[in-house]
Amino acid sequence: MDKVTKKGVTYLSATGEVIDCLFCRIQNRQEAGTIVYEDNNFVVFKTIQPATNLHLLVTPRTHIKNVNSLKGNHGADLVRQLVDVGRKALGESADGAQYCFHIPPLTSIDHLHLHAIASPTSMGFWATQKYRQNTFFCQSADAIINLLSKQKCESASSESPAGISDIKNRVASSGDINHSGVPPTQELSLIHISEPTRQAEI
Repeated sequence: MDKVTKKGVTYLSATGEVIDCLFCRIQNRQEAGTIVYEDNNFVVFKTIQPATNLHLLVTPRTHIKNVNSLKGNHGADLVRQLVDVGRKALGESADGAQYCFHIPPLTSIDHLHLHAIASPTSMGFWATQKYRQNTFFCQSADAIINLLSKQKCESASSESPAGISDIKNRVASSGDINHSGVPPTQELSLIHISEPTRQAEI
């Protein structure tokens, strides 16, 4: 049985079915991780590479690959929930926090996660670059919500699902892109997999 592992997730080569995921293992306490909050739908844990003294990853229990898998108002609602959970997990540190996503292919783990970063003004130089919002590689949660809310959800049978896989072009056309000299990149295509473990499209 041929398998391929990339960005913390192992897939069956033939079908794209997810058979293992680092973040799913952390959620299920099968992998080391510092969980600070969890409920029936979300798990929040500390990142191993914090940008500030308090930097959390907010993850849905449902395995969703990344922001490119989100669609329309349903996706926007999920992002709002992720932010709400992030605020709850940060507690008193929520005021002034930064909530953002990295945009594929410049992501580290193929399980959707929101960065909830307390005291973002205390980030060092490299962290500031890595989490610079309004760039083709990092977008605020508010920007993602705004993009998704403008879309019309298409049927699951559509050959071109309404996602945000062309976010670089949209950001560029808005004039907000950070021209940092980073070469253009190609977006990863969505992988559709079946039960019992499925990558959801929201």
